[in-house]
Amino acid sequence: MDAHLPDTICQSVMNMLPEQSPSGRWGGRPPISHDIVLRVIWFVLTTGCRWRKLPAGMGCSGETARTRLAHWQELGIWWRLHASILTQLHRTQALNLDVVIVDSTHVRAF
Repeated sequence: MDAHLPDTICQSVMNMLPEQSPSGRWGGRPPISHDIVLRVIWFVLTTGCRWRKLPAGMGCSGETARTRLAHWQELGIWWRLHASILTQLHRTQALNLDVVIVDSTHVRAF
């Protein structure tokens, strides 16, 4: 599986995401666009990269992407979005079902 989300798939799910609010009334940095965040999330999920170890130049920090993912999960958006992406990848035969990434936490047992 490629670590980069194809443009066609990324654009096809943009309508599932909530509308982004503009910068605040008093200015500030504009929010990072959903497509950039989605590509960073995809990179982390397909490579197993840690959020804090994201390569420079991805467009946003791993913390921003992780926070946005958590927000989408709270809204119930992520599950539908993820299923849609996997379905599209499967249709185009771009989904390798022989590759599985398992995330775990190791905690010392006393």
